[in-house]
Amino acid sequence: MWCFREECFSEIEPHLIELRARMKKVNADPSFEAKLAFIDNCCTKRAMWEKVFPYTKVKLDPWHWMDRMDEVRYATSQVSSSSSF
Repeated sequence: MWCFREECFSEIEPHLIELRARMKKVNADPSFEAKLAFIDNCCTKRAMWEKVFPYTKVKLDPWHWMDRMDEVRYATSQVSSSSSF
């Protein structure tokens, strides 16, 4: 797992380019492309990842998806419990 001081794409872009090259080399196929990548904030970072991995679908990682779902469920339960009939 990588950990960076900042969430600045210019800081991680060289590492992603290197990762893509290594994946192609390990698979012994220069046309190899990752099919899917999970990241923590796909809404704001998808375009940056697609710049390096143009043939890769970028999706929200499961942990953050569950976290967002919990927020929605909590908000929904607050609305339904506060409504009166």
